[in-house]
Amino acid sequence: MVPPRLFPVPAKHGGHRALGDIRDSIDELRYYREAVFVPAPGPDTATAQKISKQIAAGPETPEDT
Repeated sequence: MVPPRLFPVPAKHGGHRALGDIRDSIDELRYYREAVFVPAPGPDTATAQKISKQIAAGPETPEDT
């Protein structure tokens, strides 16, 4: 069972274009892997928000680096 969304995931910027939506989904998955799918008790709110901001600010794909 997946816990409810407790923290803000990175903002979506894809504009409903296929490639943008895929990149947004990958960023959302990164967030869930780092903030939600972790051993209990998981990160607190401030840490989860920091994770979200780091993912949103980072490169979207490896070729962007």
